[in-house]
Amino acid sequence: MDVMENLTNQWLELKSLEKMLQQEMQVALTNGTHALTLNEFYVLHCLKETQGHKLQISALSEKIGLSISATSRMLTRFEESCGVITRCVCKGDRRGVQISLTPLGKEELAEAYRLVEPVLAKYQAQLSNFSNRNEAK
Repeated sequence: MDVMENLTNQWLELKSLEKMLQQEMQVALTNGTHALTLNEFYVLHCLKETQGHKLQISALSEKIGLSISATSRMLTRFEESCGVITRCVCKGDRRGVQISLTPLGKEELAEAYRLVEPVLAKYQAQLSNFSNRNEAK
């Protein structure tokens, strides 16, 4: 098998693994106090990982892979439904809007991590294999 075929097969394996992970994580997240979507989980996780737990909508949309308008609509529903995020005007750019993680959001994220942990643990070896294969080349 040539290098291109090998890389293509690895990519297809990774896509398949990603699809299984997303499906199982989504099922796990519906068992929380507030049934989260996978994108809502991504939002909470991304906010937690940033300094000050704040991001502009444009940066957040880039991180989660949605358009700015789709991200904004999702955030509006998310903000109104469970209060885990808030919006505020950016200090440096009064036209910009930042999304902040609330204390309730931190609690919801901790619960979400507990819900998805078994799913991620189940696939940990496969994820490590991809990482190890790429390091070996």
